[in-house]
Amino acid sequence: MHIIRNLLFAATILLLGGCSGNNRPSIYDNIIPLPDKIVSGKGSYTVPTGATIAYTTPQLQTAANYLADGLSDFILIDSVREGSRGDIILRLGNTGRAEGSYEITIEKSGIEVVSGSYGGIISGASTLLQAVELSAGTGNGLPVVQISDTPQYQWRGIMLDVARHFFDAGEVKRLLDWMALYKFNKFHWHLTDDQGWRIYLDSYPQLAEKGGFRTPNNHDHECLERAVEEDNPYFLLPADRTRIVGRDTIYGGYYTKEEIREIVDYAAARGIDVIPEVDMPGHSMRTLMYFPELSCFDNVGWGKTFSTPLCPGKDETLEFCKRVWAEVFELFPYQYVHIGGDEVEKDNWRKCPHCKARMEEYGLENVEQLQSWFIGYMEDFFTAGGKKMIGWDEMLEGGLSPTATVLWWRSWVPDAVDRATAQGNNVILVPNEYLYFGNKQDRNTLLKTYKANIVPDGLSDAQKSLILGIQGNLWTEFVPTFERAQYMYFPRFLAVSELCWNSIERKDPEAFMGRVNAHYPLLDRRGIKYRLPDFDNIYDRNVYVGPGEAVAAPTLPVEGITVRYTQDGTSPDRNSPLYTGPISFDSDRVLKFRTFYPDGSPGDITVAPYYGVEPFEAVDIPEGELSPGLIAALYAFEGESSRDIATSPYIGEFVTPYVTIPDGAALPIGLIYTGYIDIPEDGIYTFYLNTDDGSMLYIHGEPVVDNDGMHSILEKTGQAALWKGLHPIEVHYFDPNGGSVELGIIDDDNKRRELGPSWFRH
Repeated sequence: MHIIRNLLFAATILLLGGCSGNNRPSIYDNIIPLPDKIVSGKGSYTVPTGATIAYTTPQLQTAANYLADGLSDFILIDSVREGSRGDIILRLGNTGRAEGSYEITIEKSGIEVVSGSYGGIISGASTLLQAVELSAGTGNGLPVVQISDTPQYQWRGIMLDVARHFFDAGEVKRLLDWMALYKFNKFHWHLTDDQGWRIYLDSYPQLAEKGGFRTPNNHDHECLERAVEEDNPYFLLPADRTRIVGRDTIYGGYYTKEEIREIVDYAAARGIDVIPEVDMPGHSMRTLMYFPELSCFDNVGWGKTFSTPLCPGKDETLEFCKRVWAEVFELFPYQYVHIGGDEVEKDNWRKCPHCKARMEEYGLENVEQLQSWFIGYMEDFFTAGGKKMIGWDEMLEGGLSPTATVLWWRSWVPDAVDRATAQGNNVILVPNEYLYFGNKQDRNTLLKTYKANIVPDGLSDAQKSLILGIQGNLWTEFVPTFERAQYMYFPRFLAVSELCWNSIERKDPEAFMGRVNAHYPLLDRRGIKYRLPDFDNIYDRNVYVGPGEAVAAPTLPVEGITVRYTQDGTSPDRNSPLYTGPISFDSDRVLKFRTFYPDGSPGDITVAPYYGVEPFEAVDIPEGELSPGLIAALYAFEGESSRDIATSPYIGEFVTPYVTIPDGAALPIGLIYTGYIDIPEDGIYTFYLNTDDGSMLYIHGEPVVDNDGMHSILEKTGQAALWKGLHPIEVHYFDPNGGSVELGIIDDDNKRRELGPSWFRH
């Protein structure tokens, strides 16, 4: 809330901006993920020029090379050799701690990294790499320290979908480097889907050679449109992944067997296991384009929701699947492989004579059990090949063997974890609300991920012991370039690293944000196009009281970042004015601010429209005629935006002290809250709506915050100039499949406070 001292004469909103100081703690307190135990000593150690890295067993040679490569930008490494004497020593030894734990001792005479496993040595080496980089340029050595560290979970994963958009082997290796630096140890590689087949197989070469390419689809066209609308080159399809075939331009790529083996070895050197996913029986359009006989009928395409699946009633389908997996097993040595098993449209199965015969043969009562039979059949083949099966949580529908591992992704089906672990299945947690990197981001996303308690309530200790770990997923329908992938991964990558490594009891949001700020230079040094924090003091709708002069003064998101701006509606570029302080103007306009990375490449554009307004006068209603709270009208929502709420079937109404979803309300729901907001003093007030899905805030019938449409949790903001007193308010909100809604106010210190009982009347 920005107070207007005298509305008749004051015509300026002064939004104070600036850069905060950077009082960082010890470099070890800025390690991500934060180590368990850090015991500081006296003095420091400077790794000498021409240093030697020693490893005490041949098994650690690749780890020593990994460390040497990482240090080479800061320290001249003279040699890497086997032995027990060196400036830095890597040693396998019993730390008395869990798998993946490590200890680092830095004394005035040298450095030793000890672990009981290769993966633990890599984690220790990554901690040392971060410490060296964080101290670079300080003129100081590494402070003497003893670090003892243990991961919370053994499965610390990152998923990359290369089926929707292709990323080459070099880009995958860069991702593996970042994973190792932040102690991830499982790389889930989504290799096939409806949009692309990315793995070459000798048995079916056409799947990659033809199925790895496509004419641009609707997702590609939307990316190209966004490239223009947002003036963002990272939405363009990479030119090196397009080909001209006849009159058609096709787009894509695939990995050769040699490239896959190279990537698997590269990952192993960094302590990372690679889990391939070949999606079956759904998401199989690329398969059926070249082998239509593997479907139930000839009508291969899209059904009501998903694509035509493979036909589990045909023996040739089963033989195809086994031949595919037999080749996949040869390429990927890790014990786990991923079959998909999600989003299967089963209408064809209900009508297919082959599927009916299969169901009769095995006494299956419905198509859900038929899918479970298929998954079980393939799991037997996996087991015989020495592999363990992972699949998405839809595998639970119709029953599942207790030896399969479930990847829980559907946040709106929280009992999936309970059901899976109750019958003895291992589970990996990747709820889409928190751990899907493809979801839209706002200022709250990073801390929302960091603070997430994603283990469902009510699990016994035995059930919790079946949770292998946590994973973050990037689906790439709208991620055509590796630069855009970086933007979607970072800095949430750092929050997921902390989730995987540390318990929720150790959460400290303020300290975490300090660590993130310390790591931005590390990301810059690697050329990572991360998402910068949002500006403070500018909003999606800004108002000033005219006539007069307005002042916009956004707070720079990170110290030292270059920001340029325009006032004419065009996109800022490298030639636009440099933002150095408050901007004055005296008429309505749209300001656009754009950040630029240290290499000069463009970042986000923040659009800040400013409107001159007359303050809304309060309405005169006798106090005795009003009661606390708002009236909420509830509807069985039908539609895709808030304008469809009022035309949906009406259920009833209730009084609520907050803008909130009523307990027990059946989905999908629409809500329209009406009443009055009691403004304590004259001023310009800044409101936020943080919702999943869409919402609108109206004051005096005018839209103040527009957060409409289908989307994951997202914040939008807006301002209104209001006299002291009562003002009519409406909030429209809809929720098709489980979400949240919060209406609040942003004060002069940029703190967000949810609006509650003292603000509302009806």
